[in-house]
Amino acid sequence: MSNFDPYVHWLQIDTQRTPLHYYSLLGLEDFCSDPIRIAEAADERMGQVRQHQLGKRAEVSQQVLNQLAAAKVTLLGADSKLAYDEQLRGWLASQQVSASQSTAAESFAPAAPTHALEEEPAPAGFSGFEASAPQAGPDWPTAPVPQAADAASTAATSPASGESQPRPIMSRQMASFLNAYLVPMIWGSILFALMAVFVILLLTNSGRRTGTVDKNGVEKQGSDADVGTQRQVIFDQRQVLDLPPGVALQRDDGDVMLEAANAQLTGTAQLTGEYVSGLTGPEDSLTWEFHILKPGIFQPIVTYSCDAASEGGEFKITAGDSRGWTRVRDTGGFNTFAVREANKMVMLKPAGRHTLTLSAADVPGGSLMNVQSILLKRNESGTMRRN
Repeated sequence: MSNFDPYVHWLQIDTQRTPLHYYSLLGLEDFCSDPIRIAEAADERMGQVRQHQLGKRAEVSQQVLNQLAAAKVTLLGADSKLAYDEQLRGWLASQQVSASQSTAAESFAPAAPTHALEEEPAPAGFSGFEASAPQAGPDWPTAPVPQAADAASTAATSPASGESQPRPIMSRQMASFLNAYLVPMIWGSILFALMAVFVILLLTNSGRRTGTVDKNGVEKQGSDADVGTQRQVIFDQRQVLDLPPGVALQRDDGDVMLEAANAQLTGTAQLTGEYVSGLTGPEDSLTWEFHILKPGIFQPIVTYSCDAASEGGEFKITAGDSRGWTRVRDTGGFNTFAVREANKMVMLKPAGRHTLTLSAADVPGGSLMNVQSILLKRNESGTMRRN
């Protein structure tokens, strides 16, 4: 019998010395602010864990995949990352105070889910590590919470099997997060929506204006306004813009995230989990609809995977009047995703609804690539460039 730790064996995290939180889970330094590095690290970690989706460890691998996905979503969102970083700083500071007052700091470290199993051949790439059956446990939390030092709170032993059960991970911190951030955010969103409705009524009914606000959030001036002037009124609320499900909305930082699950597919392209596969020819494509509040020039950043047989093939991105072709590079196989910039930026003007299409242009092998997402990163300089 032996104890299996997925964080040690699959992700090479020293759980005895490294506190488990979203940054350490992705192998990044604390409070990393580079979204490309965060996305690349999350995709690389997911690729490592997916190697163990088949077999006795399928359930525990899915649990770790869910934790990695939660880390990626939280750290790539501007508001969620800010809240998480603030909470994590407080916890790390409390850990330093605790460490200076007691030599028993290990009792405060979050426990990795462990599960004792009969030994079996190790998976490829992890010599000496045993496979593990799934261990049911709570969802991955938002930040670590110190656990009690007594044995009753750290583990329980099943009299029938003798298996070591994982400790509850950070449940008190989850409750603290909900009370401190989620509830105020909900009330803040409601208040913001009411203020937006009030502003719309004020602008449309004021005696000083005869203009209206169109579906793109732009106030059109009436005959009593200066000729050729417009005032853009931005409401970052889907209900105000009346956006249907699947239509992405530009984020506060100016970027637009296009997920594979929201794409309209043609040809043999099909959704497989969290990515689209089956791009075998020019008739196979993904098309997204999205709403732009701040027009400008955007750099497409594609998260995809392919193998050596597909290297040298090309995909085409079309958005409005912009078209660009990009050669794919081997990412290490179709199960290993990488983040790559497209060769050409796209211009998205004016504010309002737009579409973007990615299609296979040249396929040297059987399939060109698997596509997970496209991030349209707004170019603040406002100048077009070719990579």
